[in-house]
Amino acid sequence: MSSLGSLGQVKLIRYLQLAVTKKLRPPLACKGLEATARKASSLTYCGISGKAVPRNYSGKKNGGLKPPKIETLDVGDVCSDGRIIVIGDVHGCCGELLDLLEKCDRRTQDLVIFVGDLVNKGPDSARVLAEARRIGALAVLGNHDAAALQAYEKWLANPSIALAPKYQWVEELCPEDVAWLRACPLSLAIPFHDALVVHAGLVPGLPLKKQSRKNMYKIRDVVPDGSGWAAVKKGGLGPPGRAFPWASRWQGPQHIIFGHDARRLLQRYTYATGLDTACVYGGELTACILPSVNDLRTSGMRSDPAMWQFVAVKACDVYQEPIEPVIHGKRQQEGMQSWLWEL
Repeated sequence: MSSLGSLGQVKLIRYLQLAVTKKLRPPLACKGLEATARKASSLTYCGISGKAVPRNYSGKKNGGLKPPKIETLDVGDVCSDGRIIVIGDVHGCCGELLDLLEKCDRRTQDLVIFVGDLVNKGPDSARVLAEARRIGALAVLGNHDAAALQAYEKWLANPSIALAPKYQWVEELCPEDVAWLRACPLSLAIPFHDALVVHAGLVPGLPLKKQSRKNMYKIRDVVPDGSGWAAVKKGGLGPPGRAFPWASRWQGPQHIIFGHDARRLLQRYTYATGLDTACVYGGELTACILPSVNDLRTSGMRSDPAMWQFVAVKACDVYQEPIEPVIHGKRQQEGMQSWLWEL
């Protein structure tokens, strides 16, 4: 796929997201890309190496992720005329998603990107996936998305099996929605904005190609490890005073947009922005809007995270109670206001 020009990559990305099942004929704009699209149904484009690499999800009966090859889908100028709307963890809250898209005044030329965990916990997981695919959105894979795919493969192999109640919704999925979710990479690069979207985060100081897959959709805190940092195991929070939010120690150069950490709600650091604002727990669903490439080029301005727009809608209900009591209040944490939500 690296032999495609940038325009070809853009067309292919759009085609794969809108018509990811090989049953659909490519539009005229994608003429000549059909063979590549067939091959790409099991590949994603790596914006770092410029090579095609295996997609995240194995699709095997036992589920799970493939061996640790980092996959980054480079969106390039796929929506130069429109804005990029990055949305936090939806967790099956489709009503709030529709409200947020309306509040963002989403237009057809805008590109919506989800930070992962579109599903589980909330009331309408299957509907969220159908809506994401309908609007031609992109997404990175979250830990709950991967778990749902594993449950689906388990059920598909044996439809008589009794799934755990929290996964019974996967029986409602159509093949197109499953294919869309399977195609989600672990990260999405947005070069013009010098941004990278991942679900959970990255270990500071470690090149992307050396990052652990599990950390990319599990990490929350890091602890000192020699001259660098190490992720707290199982995506947990480390001991106060010794462990820190990974985002507070991330020094770039790319700005990371992530989710996964509902405990801290909206996080804004110099080089990282966290968008999980605990919608499924009765909090909010939040979007970060990046201006269109063409608008920035016309104005002669560079993309500045400090100028990105944030839009949020309140949850309609508490769909799942926090595992631990909520700690209310504000605290100042190294130059960033962080509201702590203990889940």
